[in-house]
Amino acid sequence: MSVSMNIIADSTEKNTVGGDEPGHTFGDLKHVSSNVFDVNTAIEELQNFTDQEKGIREPSPLCKQCQYLIEQATKKVLGKRKHHRDWAAVTKSAQQGCGLCALLGRRSLTVSPTPEYLKLIGKEPPLEGIAELHFDLSHHFFTFPDYAETLGWSHEERLEPASLYHQCVINIVATPTPALQYDCLNDSTLNGLPLLKHWLRGCQKSHNTCRSKDKNFIPTRLIDIGRDKPRLQLGQSLKQGIQYVALSHCWGSLKYLRLTTETLDDFQTLIPPEALPKTFEHAIAISRYLGFSHIWIDSLCILQDSPEDWERECTLMMEVYGTCELNIAATAAEDASVGCFFERNPDWRCQVRTNSTKEPLFECHSAWEFGIHRNPLRRRAWDIQERYLSRRTIHFAEDQLFWECSENPACEIFPFGYSPSVKDNWPQTVFMYSGGALTRSSDKLLAIGGLAKKIQSQTEDVYVVGLWRSKIEEQLWWVSVESKPAQRYVPYVAPTWSWASFSGAVEYVMSTTSFDINHSKEHLCILVRDVSIQYISDDTFGGVESAHLRIQCRYLFEGMVERKSNRETYLHFGKHKVSSVMVWHDYESRYVEHVSYSTALFLPIYYRGAESVEGGEGSRGILFERTHNASGEYRRIGAYWVANARSFSEAAGDLNLLGQDGDGHFSEISLGPDGTRQYFIDLV
Repeated sequence: MSVSMNIIADSTEKNTVGGDEPGHTFGDLKHVSSNVFDVNTAIEELQNFTDQEKGIREPSPLCKQCQYLIEQATKKVLGKRKHHRDWAAVTKSAQQGCGLCALLGRRSLTVSPTPEYLKLIGKEPPLEGIAELHFDLSHHFFTFPDYAETLGWSHEERLEPASLYHQCVINIVATPTPALQYDCLNDSTLNGLPLLKHWLRGCQKSHNTCRSKDKNFIPTRLIDIGRDKPRLQLGQSLKQGIQYVALSHCWGSLKYLRLTTETLDDFQTLIPPEALPKTFEHAIAISRYLGFSHIWIDSLCILQDSPEDWERECTLMMEVYGTCELNIAATAAEDASVGCFFERNPDWRCQVRTNSTKEPLFECHSAWEFGIHRNPLRRRAWDIQERYLSRRTIHFAEDQLFWECSENPACEIFPFGYSPSVKDNWPQTVFMYSGGALTRSSDKLLAIGGLAKKIQSQTEDVYVVGLWRSKIEEQLWWVSVESKPAQRYVPYVAPTWSWASFSGAVEYVMSTTSFDINHSKEHLCILVRDVSIQYISDDTFGGVESAHLRIQCRYLFEGMVERKSNRETYLHFGKHKVSSVMVWHDYESRYVEHVSYSTALFLPIYYRGAESVEGGEGSRGILFERTHNASGEYRRIGAYWVANARSFSEAAGDLNLLGQDGDGHFSEISLGPDGTRQYFIDLV
C-alpha cells in the first residue's frame, strides 16, 4: 500500500524551514567536517560494530494530530483532515518528539502563490493547517497530488518561495522490517556503509545482468590506493581484469589539485593526500572499506591542460564507467570540498505504527527524499551518462544512501529494495541532460556521447547529433522549457534542429500525456531523406563542424505568431486566425509584457487535415526562418502545437507553399516513382 499525505500549514509570518534556535529540530543538513571526526577512524569503528550491537529502533513517537492522520491513512480514509493550526505548532510538536512533524519540518517546501494566481484558479488560502490524504498506486514513491499544482508547482511555472504555505508530500508504505538502531556511533550518513557493502556483495554474487561483459578494458590511468598514500598508475602497467571504482562529482568553481603534464611524473610517485579535497578523500576511504585498491577520478586521471588527452579520454567514458565495479556518486555535494557524508539527526527516519503493538509498521518518507535528481550532482550534465553507463552506483545523498543496479535498487529506508520508476527512455534522458550544467559548451555532445555509443551498440540504431535515425522525424519535435530566453551556442556546437545547439533544458512533450497524442505514421508528413554531418574528429559521438538534413515535406506554410501578455497565443494565416495553440520559441522569453507579432514558416511533422474529427489534434511541427544562404535552406527557431484539426486546416490548408515553385522555397523538386512531384528543404 502506498498512501500520499500532503501537509499544508498556514503561516502568517515568514518562516523558513531550518533555523539556528537552540533545540530546533529543522536545522539544515550539513556535511561532516573533518574537524569533527576522522573519516578513516570512524570507518574502523564501524567495521567493529556488530549486528548484535545495533538493536532495533523503536517506532517514532507521534503527536495526537499525526496519530489520527496515520490511522486514517492506513484505513484508506481519504479527504482533508485538520493538522496543527500553524507552522509554529508543527515546530513545537517536532521539538517534543513527534517523528512525523519532524519529517515535515525537514522536508517541507515553502511556497507562496501570488494573489493574481490565486484569483485565477479560484482558490483561497486555508485559515489553518490541513492535511489531505491521497492514494496513488501507479507511482510507488513520487506522488504529487493535483492541488499541489494549483499552489504553483505545475510544469509551466514555479513560484518563488515566500511565507504562505509549507507543503510536503509524505508517502506511507507498509513494511515488515523494523528499522535498526545503527546510527549510534555518530550522527552521520557514514553509518550506511555496512549496508553498501551488503548491497555490493549481493549484487556481485547473484545479479547476472550487473556483471561486466568486458573484463579486458583498463583505463589509461588509475589511482593506486592500496598503500598508505595514493599514487597514479598507468593502465599499461596493470593486469587485465583489475577491479576499480569510479567517482562522479560536481567540480564547481573550487580550485584543487589536478593532473597536468607538469604533475604527471610526480603523481606516479605520490599524490599528496593532504592536498586532496574532501570528496576525493571520502571516496578513497569508501573504496578501501569495500576492499578496492584502485579508483578512477576524472581530474586526477585525465590531463587537464591537454585538449588532445581530454578528447581521447572522453571517447572512453562508456568503457571507464561501464567497466568499473562501482560508481561512487557524491550526489549531494556542490563541489569537491563538501565530501560524501552528511550529518543527520537521530530522528532522520520515521517508522510508525498505529495504537496497537500488533499493527504493522509503516515507513513514512517524503516523496522528495527519492528525488535524487534534485541534488547538485544531478544538475551536472556529465552525471547523466556516468550514472547510466555504470552497472552499479551508490548515491551519497543528504539523508541516506541510495543503491542503483539493474536488478534491485535499494536505500537505507528500504534496504531490501523498492520498485524502481519506469526506466528512462531517450526523451527523458534528453530532458534531464539538457538542463544540466556544463563548464564548456563544446562538451555538449561529448558529455553524452558515451551513453549514446552504448545505446547504439545495443539497438543498432544510428546516432545523429543527439537524435536517433529510426525516429528522427518525431525527435525533431522538441520544445524549450526555459522560462527565460536560452542561447544558441557560439561558437557552433550543433545544428539548429538538434537540442544540443541549445543552452537550456528541452523536453519531448510527445512523451507525456499532457496533450491528445493520437498521431500515427499515416499522419506523419515529413521524411528525412538524407543526413550529412561533418565531424570534428573520427568520433561520431563527439563534436561536429556542420550538419544538415534534407527533408521531403508534404506541407509548408508561411504565417504569423501573435503572443499576448496573458499568455494567449494565436496563429495567423492570411485573413484566418487560429486559437488553441501553443508556441515555444527557442531563443525568446516564453512570456511577453505586450502584444508581439513574429513571422515564421511552419513545417508540420504531424498534420491530420480536414478529415479529422472536430476537437482532434490538428498539427504539431517546427518553426523555421530562412538562412538566405541557399534556396530552400532554413534554420529552426521554435516549435508549435495546434489543438483543433479543422480550424487549422481551414486557416492554413489553402496556403500550402508546395506548388509555388518559383519563390525559392525548396532546395529540390523532383518526380517520384508515381510521377508526382516531391518537394525537399534543407535544415541546418
